[in-house]
Amino acid sequence: MISHPAAPEAFWVAAFSVFVLGLRHGADPDHLAAIDNLTRNSLSVRDRLSRFVGALFAGGHSIMVLAIAALAGLLGSRVAIHGALLENIGTWVSILTLFVIAGLNLRQLAANRVGPIVGFKTAMLPKVLRTATSPLAAIPIGLLFGLGFDTSSQVATYALALTSGGGLMLGLLIGIVFSLGMAVTDTLDSILVYKLCTRHPLELVRATRVWIIAVTTLALAVGSYELAQALGWHSPLPDLTVSAILVGALFLVFAWTFTWSARAPRTPGSGRSSLGGTQMTRKALGIIAAAIALFAMAAVFTLYGLRPGMTSDHADSPAVLARPGADLTDVFVFPAPDNDNNVVLAVDEHPLIPAGMGPKTFFDPGVMYQVKIDNTGDHVEDLVIQFKASAPQGGSQRITLYGPGKPNLIGTSSTFIQPTATFSYNQPTMLAGGIKVFAGPREDPFFFDLARFFQIIPDRNFGNHGPGKKVPPPSASSFRGFPNGSGCDTSPSQDFLTANRFNVLSLAIELPRSLLSRSQGKISVWASTSVQVANSGEVFTQIERLARPAVKEAFQEFDSHDTTNRSTPTNDPALANAVFSFTKLVAGRSDATAGVLKAVLIPDEMLADLSQRRVEAAYLGSETGGATGSKFGGRGLSDDVIDISLGAIFGNTVAALKLAPDDHKESKCLTTDNVNASGHHYLNQFPYVGNPY
Repeated sequence: MISHPAAPEAFWVAAFSVFVLGLRHGADPDHLAAIDNLTRNSLSVRDRLSRFVGALFAGGHSIMVLAIAALAGLLGSRVAIHGALLENIGTWVSILTLFVIAGLNLRQLAANRVGPIVGFKTAMLPKVLRTATSPLAAIPIGLLFGLGFDTSSQVATYALALTSGGGLMLGLLIGIVFSLGMAVTDTLDSILVYKLCTRHPLELVRATRVWIIAVTTLALAVGSYELAQALGWHSPLPDLTVSAILVGALFLVFAWTFTWSARAPRTPGSGRSSLGGTQMTRKALGIIAAAIALFAMAAVFTLYGLRPGMTSDHADSPAVLARPGADLTDVFVFPAPDNDNNVVLAVDEHPLIPAGMGPKTFFDPGVMYQVKIDNTGDHVEDLVIQFKASAPQGGSQRITLYGPGKPNLIGTSSTFIQPTATFSYNQPTMLAGGIKVFAGPREDPFFFDLARFFQIIPDRNFGNHGPGKKVPPPSASSFRGFPNGSGCDTSPSQDFLTANRFNVLSLAIELPRSLLSRSQGKISVWASTSVQVANSGEVFTQIERLARPAVKEAFQEFDSHDTTNRSTPTNDPALANAVFSFTKLVAGRSDATAGVLKAVLIPDEMLADLSQRRVEAAYLGSETGGATGSKFGGRGLSDDVIDISLGAIFGNTVAALKLAPDDHKESKCLTTDNVNASGHHYLNQFPYVGNPY
């Protein structure tokens, strides 16, 4: 999913990404076939205008593209929930169409016939349009082609309009940028065919055959690529990069043909002067240079916009990499600083929002955001607090709160319970019953020397995964920032998130303790994000789960994260096994130490003791009898959860608490990342998480 183009940098990245999608859509073999056919038909009637059949076709096609993009921008969340189904249908229709086009043109080549490229949609046009000789017929033909929702590039553009949340104007802007890219490819196509048709007859046959082979190869390549992905293969390259490569290959064919045509004599009797010799015209050179420059610029911005980011639970599985609005980053549970009767639950999502973009980045309207609470000790949710966002309009959006209340379903499937209230984005709001709510951008409160962590355990870096990629060996064995003479790395440590001024979206609710547990005893808390899948009705399916910070990321191999994200805390053997095996085999600790960590961390739920009054939160405090600060447990905004975790895994924390015998297998250079909360800005009032950069 492409992020909302809010700040200037992000806008241009997103704009050029959409431009590349337009370039690719213009290279659709059905487009090329229709333009080829009409250019040839109109050449003898309106010679000069026939070379611009592609531009006229793109103009007609753009009318429908703009209409659909604007409609998508207006409807927003009302159709966003069907995005997966629409994309699935569009992909399979595209695959079928591409293979049909390839088959028809292979048959033409096998029969040694050389004519226009054979297209699937062209054959379905009314006869009056199939045989039209006026270049202006390209406008209604393009308009009719726009009715087909059948290529993955078009689907991707409409999906951007659905999820970016900018309403009508942004939907139109997306359509315009997409149409410009499409117009470039389609116009170059008609100029190419025009040049082919003005060649010497013998040269025309050979050049046309090469062009048909190129288009047939393109249809087979794109169809095979889409089919492989539809059957479960994961490309090592992002789709936009693949689009740029495909368009680049087609542009090379364009450039080669322009060069060849410029060197060849014109068709005798055409009424045009010979170019003579082998000197290419400045006009041909200009067209080639412009095409290559546009493609190169689009490719650069596409690759830049898709560069990977790094952080803790942020971007921890393929599902959330593809949908950043569903990517959970942190969960916090702490007593309200100014009212000891209340407790605060905060869940952060959508990581790596650059400075300045926070207030213009919105919650995904197709996602159910959920906080689950167990207050009976069986580690199954007894209460849920749910949030759902509307499609943004006018730079804001509305958030609906559901609960706290009993869930309709338990486990990884959920439906919305009765709504409690609706409130505005980025505005702390007081509701009835002493409840405060907030949904908006915040400074990312997490702190960790993540770059060094990825050097120590490269498997956890999602950039090292995918087909054709191999996880490199560790390039470091120590965290940074240790004092001289320690025997560890003394180079400066770095808080990755603070250094890069990243923001997140935060959902926070402050409410009376009694609403979470009548007895105000111990509760377990975890968060999830869920989406609707095809034919699921009102049921949302979980795609991420999060409670304690860095448990998946520290202990579990990256490829197993998605399995854990789609499971319940009580049915997650993959994570339980990972905690024990990592502690024993990677950290080199004893069976006893590994067993203690597994017993404390599994099931993965945040434990908080609501009976503890006039204390602050302390990560793992409830589990360790207050050894980390207080018996309330939960997690405060400034809790150094990484040092607590590293001390337990690589240090002597477990032995010091007399939970297991000292195995004397500590790794002192891994017991702290030497990063603290000093670079973060917390507030004294709700929602307590710092203002966005």
